[in-house]
Amino acid sequence: MRLGALVTETCELVSLGLLRSCRVQMNLQTTDDWVQADPTQLKQVVINLLINACDAMDGKGAITLTVGLRQVPAANGEPSPVNLPPGHYLSLSVLDDGPGIPEDDLPRVFEPFFTTKPQEKGTGLGLSVVQGIVSRHHGAITVRNQPGAGACFEVLLPSSGTVGALLAPTPTPARKGARHLLYAEDDERVRDAWSILLQRQGWVVTPVCDGEEAWDRFQVNPDLWDLVLTDFSMPRLNGLQLAQRIRSTSAPPPMVLISAHVSDTDALKLDAVGFAAVVQKPVESEDLLKVLNEAVESHAADGPNGRGR
Repeated sequence: MRLGALVTETCELVSLGLLRSCRVQMNLQTTDDWVQADPTQLKQVVINLLINACDAMDGKGAITLTVGLRQVPAANGEPSPVNLPPGHYLSLSVLDDGPGIPEDDLPRVFEPFFTTKPQEKGTGLGLSVVQGIVSRHHGAITVRNQPGAGACFEVLLPSSGTVGALLAPTPTPARKGARHLLYAEDDERVRDAWSILLQRQGWVVTPVCDGEEAWDRFQVNPDLWDLVLTDFSMPRLNGLQLAQRIRSTSAPPPMVLISAHVSDTDALKLDAVGFAAVVQKPVESEDLLKVLNEAVESHAADGPNGRGR
């Protein structure tokens, strides 16, 4: 696959509101950008780094993504910041113009669960997940930092042909006590983007492409789910029909509907089903996260009427 094409495609997700008011600038320095990689996992790397950069600037500022070539060790004899075999590598750098990372925190940024954000803003899993994905692709990630002048994360991946077959991907273990979310959305780009964002916030997300698949997954283990998030308009089984089936079970979890348009007639039907919330598209990430967390907490506080987990 071509790294530049994937990065360009992933940056289109900014239209979904994930990066708030940040501006994204692309700098593609090479067309020789073929890599052997899992595109879904590399999308996760790019989106994690974009959201981190956005958060560092509090949602306002410029993010510059650069795709170029690097040689390890450097041709000029400079020491390499990474422990990689000699060869040609593709470089993806994500530069923000925020305040930078405090020097005391810099050595710990890739540690699992380490975060400088408030508890409700993140789990600290994002960069450790990124590092794991990059490592499984025989690459490395570094960070350069200037306090007061932004931070730059650089991912190095072997250019195609430098390394043979990749190691088989291994799943990232879910953190203890994580909330399980069943997410039904037929738009693949929207589904991927929100799934990654929610995973960064500590949710264990099972994404499905329509209501019928969601119902099949739900029936396998009805007690697993802490929340169901569903789009309204989907093929085979829409969000309302899915909610009606789930509501008919013995101990349904809370459900949240997200939709671009709901008619007055549909709104009455939604009220009858008993959604915990109905969210209008487009929605800011912080607003959706707040709604989801409140739905789960309210359901747990219901005592005998909720599962209280």
